Amino acid sequence: MQARQWWKALNCLPAPLHNDEFSYNKEQWEKILWWAGRAVGQL
Repeated sequence: MQARQWWKALNCLPAPLHNDEFSYNKEQWEKILWWAGRAVGQL
């Protein structure tokens, strides 16, 4: 149950700002959120 609460909080976070050390685009961020949601759903 606690994992689901943390997931809800994390899911509301905006995508991090782009910087040269960690590069990604919006589509990649959406995939990260989708996979994390799948993992939490299995707990």
